[in-house]
Amino acid sequence: MNHESSLDDEMYLKEFCAYQIDAEEFHHREHLRVAYALLVNNSPERAFSELRTHILGLLNYLGVGTSKYNETMTYAWLLVVHHFMCMTARCKCFDEFIQRNPILLDQRIIYTHYSEALIKSDKAKAQCLEADLEKIPRHPGIA
Repeated sequence: MNHESSLDDEMYLKEFCAYQIDAEEFHHREHLRVAYALLVNNSPERAFSELRTHILGLLNYLGVGTSKYNETMTYAWLLVVHHFMCMTARCKCFDEFIQRNPILLDQRIIYTHYSEALIKSDKAKAQCLEADLEKIPRHPGIA
């Protein structure tokens, strides 16, 4: 897996980590972009740690608290992005990656792995839970 980030991807990641993004413009696609940029330069475990830290930090910075954060959802989507990165030929940027994998923009695909009841549970918000419907494929580097 030799994917790259563009300068724009790296700048967006830097702004995200510094809480300088427009929170109203931070939606599913932007979550995927941050996950992709983190995975380009980090192991999945390190990428998850960074992603978790900065999402929680952003929520606190915005004063909305962490009630919207979902540990399972965050980890599951990181696994999904990593899986697609492993299955996709080298991309030079996130836009190229997402053009090759537009299915990732469909937020409902997570429900092929997790039941809605599980993913929306308080337990899933607080800790990483395994998929209850279909395991997300894991590749080397993921425990």
